[in-house]
Amino acid sequence: MEEFDKPYKNYDELIEILIQRGLNISNKEFAKFLLQTVGYYPLINGFKKPFLVEDNPEKFEKDTTLEDLYNLYIIDSQFRELFLTNVLYIEKHLASLLGNAIGRHYGVNNFNENDEENPNPGVSSYLNANNYQGSRKYSVLNEVKRQMRSCKNNPVKYYKENKNHIPPWILTQNLYFGTNIQLYSIQKSNIKTAIVQKMIPTKNENENLDAKKGLFNCITEILRQFRNTAAHFSPMYLKKATQNNNPSKRILSYYLGNEIWDNSDPCNLGENDLYSALLAIFLLMRDPAKRKVLLNKLTNLDSSYNQDNNYRRGYRKYLEVASLPFNYIDRLKSAESNIEELENSAVKLQSQKVGLLKTVYHLNGSNVYHKNKNCRYISNHISSVSEISEQDALDRGYKSCKACENGYSDGK
Repeated sequence: MEEFDKPYKNYDELIEILIQRGLNISNKEFAKFLLQTVGYYPLINGFKKPFLVEDNPEKFEKDTTLEDLYNLYIIDSQFRELFLTNVLYIEKHLASLLGNAIGRHYGVNNFNENDEENPNPGVSSYLNANNYQGSRKYSVLNEVKRQMRSCKNNPVKYYKENKNHIPPWILTQNLYFGTNIQLYSIQKSNIKTAIVQKMIPTKNENENLDAKKGLFNCITEILRQFRNTAAHFSPMYLKKATQNNNPSKRILSYYLGNEIWDNSDPCNLGENDLYSALLAIFLLMRDPAKRKVLLNKLTNLDSSYNQDNNYRRGYRKYLEVASLPFNYIDRLKSAESNIEELENSAVKLQSQKVGLLKTVYHLNGSNVYHKNKNCRYISNHISSVSEISEQDALDRGYKSCKACENGYSDGK
């Protein structure tokens, strides 16, 4: 009969095992306290890696103390708390934009056509697969419906119990971050454009929208994976996001400035590590006050450790293993400055380009708006043309008709 390979060990036995592996434990009562409150696996397995002998992963480097591991645990906890607080804001921003866009384009009916509870079967559902695109749209929509049915939290719970439908801007508030990212991924191009333009400021009229959307796809997936790591109290500093494509350094520099990189950086810095997650938060955080609070807290954390001789070594060890540059604070300050300039220029660009209440014309089902009502592309379908403001057209992700802009849309 085979024995179980992980038999139960009490705290005293666990401490003796650690001592045999070379860990310096001067206060066994404190060690027992840490094992009781933090746990063996989160503390030892989570933070032993930087202190193990290279050719013998079962042994600790000479003079490594239990306090060394605990210090890394505390530093990681501080990053985790700051990260979660701010990524939740971005998560809710995406949920709000996504729900609003779906409601604007596809209405408020969440029921299938043959659902007995559907108050108005004649109205198409915003969860109809025809509203979406891509090979994964059916699996994504099935997951959205599953979460809607099983949700027991407000605001969806309230609407289930007190209203006769669940509008999309309510539903998205209770969907998982990953599900909202997937729901975004199956949107049609104009809706994706409208959302990305709200979450990443426009730098100029000539920016590459496809590259911008590609960057958005990469960094939201990085945030999702780091968010799940933080929420499950797994070590942040060891996390490497796994995805098909890494964010382009060139495109990140386009929005955050070249100072976020240095010639001496490893070639993979900022691709899927904690640094990439911090850059993503700064780029997608649209509330300047929250951004500044985050930067101040990171600055204070960095200063407090670097100024304390007792903790500087452990902090530098953490940064090294986490692939965070030692001057990451200066780089984030530079990124913050670039974002402020970007947001200011975006406001100026918008005010210069658009008379915000100027009327334009839109043919139902099209992703283009027209400045000339007599444009040859809509003149034969005038009964299907609606009048909207140019700002509204831009918010919906519509593109301006080139023929109207060039002055020959009416055949002149």
